[in-house]
Amino acid sequence: MTALSNRVYLYSFEFFNPRSFGILSLRMPFRAATHCTELTYLFGVSLLFGFRFTEADKRMIDVMTRMWTNFAKYGNPNGPYEDSTVFDFKWEPATSQQCGSHLVINEKCEMRTSYEEQRAEFWRNIRITSKSG
Repeated sequence: MTALSNRVYLYSFEFFNPRSFGILSLRMPFRAATHCTELTYLFGVSLLFGFRFTEADKRMIDVMTRMWTNFAKYGNPNGPYEDSTVFDFKWEPATSQQCGSHLVINEKCEMRTSYEEQRAEFWRNIRITSKSG
């Protein structure tokens, strides 16, 4: 997509409130954000279990809804202007030179330049092995 001059914004949602999983959190082998955890904060409702949002949860709802609304309106999650100061971070798009560039969404959001490189290497090795075998 970046080759077509489209901006691609990658993210890793890592914010986690264990209460959001209700009684299931007692059975989970780990305590971290999982697939679709961000939907609770994007839509502002608990999808599985009712729980009271903490102040940190409310801030995350604000950040998520602003970023997604900005992206829908302007094609840029930061807002209409490149020098936007709505957030205390700037979400940079991935590029063909920095294809792993992504925003880590947590209580403090930050940009990182590589995304799960060890996982990508695992799949590259499988592909190489299957071609040579």
